[in-house]
Amino acid sequence: PISCSSFDLEEELASRLRPLRISVKVHNTMCSVKNAKRPYSFGKTLSITFFLAIILLLSLGTILDDGKEGSTNFEKLLNAFSLKRNLKKVFDLSDEPSRVKGVDAFRGLNAFALLVAHKSMAMAHNPYVNKVTYSEVFGMP
Repeated sequence: PISCSSFDLEEELASRLRPLRISVKVHNTMCSVKNAKRPYSFGKTLSITFFLAIILLLSLGTILDDGKEGSTNFEKLLNAFSLKRNLKKVFDLSDEPSRVKGVDAFRGLNAFALLVAHKSMAMAHNPYVNKVTYSEVFGMP
């Protein structure tokens, strides 16, 4: 708490635990004070603004998408963020001669590699993982 120091806490704990014959040492770095109001840093404000702008573009692009090509640059920008239009293109299974088949396979491999990489990064932060064995397994080429 903000009202007492680490020395006050050490004295109080020592007096309470003396009947149990337990010694107590409280370092100043062990104490923390809850800061209820933390101002956002510039980086955090910038990243929140960026993601809100992306969400706004996705929402506007999806809502205002009428299926036609845009005539102005702003309409083209909104069409680029339209979920309806982009999901149709992603899940399009038509076999047109202009499509390059290798690109779809490469995209699939990249998606799988991205999934494996994120799962392995999540495992690396697990406190119960043996870090030496983990680095040996995932460090292999």
